[in-house]
Amino acid sequence: MLLVLPGSVVVTVTLLKKLFPNAKIIIDRFHIVQMLNRAVNSMRTDLMNRFDHNSKNYKLFKRNWKLFLKRYDDLNCTYQFYERSQRKWVTAEQLVDQGLQLADQDFRKAYWDY
Repeated sequence: MLLVLPGSVVVTVTLLKKLFPNAKIIIDRFHIVQMLNRAVNSMRTDLMNRFDHNSKNYKLFKRNWKLFLKRYDDLNCTYQFYERSQRKWVTAEQLVDQGLQLADQDFRKAYWDY
């Protein structure tokens, strides 16, 4: 018997083994990545909400959420664009660096481990 569970279903392995003794437990890569994305995004929004909603720091995390889900090595460090919320020309790497300086230790660790 093959039992495939979506990432949103949380069931302990021991319970699964009791209910389905012949089942093979498969970990789905897509749902693992989805779960990690949601966890980092949740931490980002918690951090973002600590700031005043009109502040540059809040807007940094709000407007550039996709950058915090990218690997640091994949961020563009040469192409500059005008970031309205920061009112200056920046690269994606500079925005993430700025965000990581504002972030707490937990978010920094989650970003680098992600």
